[in-house]
Amino acid sequence: MGTSRTPIREALRRLATEGLILLFPNRYAQVVEFTEKDIYDLGVMRIFLDIVASRLAILNGSNADFFKLSAIAKKCDIAAMELDMRRQITLDSEFHFELANISGNSVLKKIQSELNLKVCLLQAIRFEGVERRVYYHKKIVEAIMARDIARASKSVIDHLSAFYSIDVEKHNMEYFDFAYVFNLGM
Repeated sequence: MGTSRTPIREALRRLATEGLILLFPNRYAQVVEFTEKDIYDLGVMRIFLDIVASRLAILNGSNADFFKLSAIAKKCDIAAMELDMRRQITLDSEFHFELANISGNSVLKKIQSELNLKVCLLQAIRFEGVERRVYYHKKIVEAIMARDIARASKSVIDHLSAFYSIDVEKHNMEYFDFAYVFNLGM
């Protein structure tokens, strides 16, 4: 292909650092395989992060921020209707990162960004059924625009729990409620 090995090695090292591939020096690289436990753990973190992002967005976001988030949600819906997997995954990622951005919390944005690559890879692997969950973006935006923390949290849980195989009934809603878990009284 006319490319030197150095940029390819550097790209593989970066992917390994991000946890997306396993490197076997002087042999090969392999895309990571997610165990059910890995998927569950990633899902629990995504739910907690998005609940926190939603709550902070309600406190710190403007209507203009929420309209931007709504526009991303609409684009994601269109990509789902067109069965454009790559665009849908990209827009889903953009939606969740923008939610973190609106929160105004730089640490949350950094963590969301770091998890994002794994989430995109997992979505590409487990794409079937993702198109049915993007309409929850609209519900999340509506709850945030209404400044309804409880409804925003429930919408996040509804959006993410099935994809990550998390049984909400088993854990009860309070398991995922940030205020309940950390007794913040929000």
